[in-house]
Amino acid sequence: MRKLKVGIVGVGGIATSAHIPAWRKLQEEGLIKLAAFCDIKEERAKKAAKEFSAKYFTDYKEMLNEKIDIIDICTPNYYHSIIAVDALNSGKNVLCEKPDAISVEEAEKMYDAARKNKKLLMAIRNNRFRKISKYVKELVDSGELGEVYVAKCGYIRRRGVPWWGEWFTDKKLAGGGPLIDLGVHILDLTMWITGFPEPKSISASTYLKIGKNSQVSDFGWTDFESIKDKTFDVEDLAIGFMRFKNSMSLQFEFSWASNIDKENFFLELLGTKAGLSYHMNSDGVSIKIYGESHGYSYDLTPRIKEEKWVNGHENQIRHFVNCILRKEEPQVTPYHGITMIKILTSAYKSSKLGKEIEF
Repeated sequence: MRKLKVGIVGVGGIATSAHIPAWRKLQEEGLIKLAAFCDIKEERAKKAAKEFSAKYFTDYKEMLNEKIDIIDICTPNYYHSIIAVDALNSGKNVLCEKPDAISVEEAEKMYDAARKNKKLLMAIRNNRFRKISKYVKELVDSGELGEVYVAKCGYIRRRGVPWWGEWFTDKKLAGGGPLIDLGVHILDLTMWITGFPEPKSISASTYLKIGKNSQVSDFGWTDFESIKDKTFDVEDLAIGFMRFKNSMSLQFEFSWASNIDKENFFLELLGTKAGLSYHMNSDGVSIKIYGESHGYSYDLTPRIKEEKWVNGHENQIRHFVNCILRKEEPQVTPYHGITMIKILTSAYKSSKLGKEIEF
């Protein structure tokens, strides 16, 4: 079995913390070769290339001239679709960090290019590939919860604005704030677990009340004086409600900055046979199941073995490689990708217009 050659575009935080460690493992197993790195900051690309005896570039278009099988895109959101389309048209398979794109039109261009060139395009949905998430989906699929008719999900932070002063807070580059940054994760996870029902309508509100003026960061020391004039034109909190064509309802909340107790990643499902809560915060990871049996209520707490958050990336990247080498069926499809971008952009439209948006 030949080794797949991989090129990474964007050697920033998500690449160094999640993608490169995963690719390194696959390289050690003889499945791939990290062949090239590209970043507009030459030192980043050069440093990574030196570690893996690879080539480095500052222009991704030059890298596309190389004999590479996979392009892994870890750039600011605005560039995802641009680089993906170019890579697909040059005959590469593409793995892309979330979100797929910042508009429906750009997402459709990506998947059209993948179909036209008969190449694999997959966006990161790493939370699907965590063992605990698969366990929850198996519970739902088995019918143990009965019909799931209401879901609640969110990822809320107290003072967790990512990379304040860089591209995350610039709407042109990011496409939005926590709704597109965190919401893409948890909305997708909730919908995947519940069978990815077809959306019917969405109503949302977004706010920028705290993050721009806060002098506190949960991500370590920040020189707030140096970033006071930097762009911050995205929301710091989004809240909303969705209806699906199968009659399920979903309530959601995502924030980078809000006056709450602590950061919390959560998913709650209400079923006709049982309910479930899935929380991940500073207290750890927990799942609880609530039901009724033989005239008594019961609470079940499965023993959960915690896993590192980067395991989801590793598992998905391995799946992506297996789709190419072993013809596995892709678990993240073009329909999933485009539908999610429709949801996110419709949520922003709802907030702007102050009304519910039909799909």
